Amino acid sequence: MTIIAYNESVVICYLLFVICYWLLVICYLLLVICYLQCPIPNSPFPIPNSPFPIPNSPFPKIFIMPKFLLTSFDTWQPHQKSNSSDDLLARISQIKSFPYSLTFLRKLPVDAERAPNLAIAQINKLQPDTIICCGMAESRQKLTVESCACCDNNILKTAVNLAHLIADLPTIKISNDAGKFVCESLYYAVLKHLAESQISAKCIFVHVPILTAENADQIVADFSLVIRRLARDETNK
Repeated sequence: MTIIAYNESVVICYLLFVICYWLLVICYLLLVICYLQCPIPNSPFPIPNSPFPIPNSPFPKIFIMPKFLLTSFDTWQPHQKSNSSDDLLARISQIKSFPYSLTFLRKLPVDAERAPNLAIAQINKLQPDTIICCGMAESRQKLTVESCACCDNNILKTAVNLAHLIADLPTIKISNDAGKFVCESLYYAVLKHLAESQISAKCIFVHVPILTAENADQIVADFSLVIRRLARDETNK
């Protein structure tokens, strides 16, 4: 009787092992199917085209939190108490309702060589989906999104549809002149790096006017909408 009981326990253990094994196999296959329907960006195991695409898949797409890198500049003139681009990012960093990953690279030096180097190093480290560079424009009254950056006779344009991005936002307009200063040097360097490195991240440059008690809340609200629209476009890819 003792031998029979021992044999029964062995059989039961073996059956449980087999059941667990096949459950693991099924779970693995389900994960593979989900991944094929929604590959993870920057994955070390890219799958450009699913060998067996499933239209109307019953498995929900995996939500990947968009990653943003936002940069600002420090002051560079004695009369400047702060840089409005950094003032804006300070306000944005206090908003906790963004369901995205926001990384801030604040107070870049106003230096045409150091600022791009610091930004590009952070891009390579973070691998963001979207980069929003910001700089101060004391003479402007609205947020201005720059369409391009120039260096000598070379022009690089952002891949973002700016007209769609700023539609119905009262404090933002499109600019075709990034200022011929460190702001433009940074913008050009980042766009060039993305192109040469074949990085799929998008980049825009936003010039920020002086923030006042009268305009600050609306500017923050519109800039927040720009972030949300860029994130929506990213998740809808």
